[in-house]
Amino acid sequence: MNWPMNRNVNRYVNRSAFLVAAIVWAIASPSLALAGPPGEDDARYGVEASKKGKLREALGYFKRAIQARGLKGYQLSAVYVNRGLTYYRLAKYHKAIADFDTAIKILPKNAYAYNNRGLTYEKLGKRKLAIRDYRMALKIDPTLWRTKTNLDRLGVQP
Repeated sequence: MNWPMNRNVNRYVNRSAFLVAAIVWAIASPSLALAGPPGEDDARYGVEASKKGKLREALGYFKRAIQARGLKGYQLSAVYVNRGLTYYRLAKYHKAIADFDTAIKILPKNAYAYNNRGLTYEKLGKRKLAIRDYRMALKIDPTLWRTKTNLDRLGVQP
């Protein structure tokens, strides 16, 4: 008998069994196998609740997404933008601005944060600040048609 060959076969069988077990586990519990960073689900549920007009519920989801401390960079900035939009829809403009400010601190090239902060400034009658933010949004992303529309509405050139 050739013992080294049998050892290799045993190693192969053990590795195969492990891979099969891992695949079965992934199929049996896809939410665990494919789970993203903590807070990702809450962020998604917040967006869904906001789309349905359940704004207070959305705020709760966004708060949990932020508190989970698992989101970084673009994802975390997007949560703050979405929560800011929710505050905007609730006419809590100063809270909205604070969230857009935070989104910009996290990701300075977030054109959506600038655009939405501009909308909020415009709502508060702060035209110059709104125009500044709209222009910054277009500088970051020249294809952002909403920002162009906002500037047109104010009668200002980009």
